[in-house]
Amino acid sequence: MVSSAGGSKLSNILKAKEDMLKSPEQLEQEKRDIISSRLVDLRLDGQNKDDLMRQAQEFHELLINLHSQIYDLNEKYDRQRYDMMELAERARQIEKGKSKTRKSNIVHTGLGGSV
Repeated sequence: MVSSAGGSKLSNILKAKEDMLKSPEQLEQEKRDIISSRLVDLRLDGQNKDDLMRQAQEFHELLINLHSQIYDLNEKYDRQRYDMMELAERARQIEKGKSKTRKSNIVHTGLGGSV
């Protein structure tokens, strides 16, 4: 399951270009900000057994969800990597075909060059 935060492939490309222009320190700070926004507070003081069990269940569900997202993203990455290799191979085959047709499009009249 991939994030449905919206955005097209073009916006992803533009975001990647923006990221390439950022310094490593800026990228690291963005990572820290994202991680800190996703952290969940542990409120252990003054809770009874049922509250702790409920909180443990919530963390378990969150962990399962995150592992599901990791799996989905890995599958998407593998698929895209495969697709890129396929497209590169198709492009090579097309180029091979073009070079053959370029040679075969030459019409030999048998008149030679000095007519």
